[in-house]
Amino acid sequence: FVETMRYMDFITPGSQAKEGSFFGLEPTFNGLALG
Repeated sequence: FVETMRYMDFITPGSQAKEGSFFGLEPTFNGLALG
């Protein structure tokens, strides 16, 4: 989860862009992390 947040901060420093990207990539990151 922490790595995801850091990745989001690196890709989209903006809060608005980060919000949209977070919801879009969250399921993907969870799937890859949990396997």
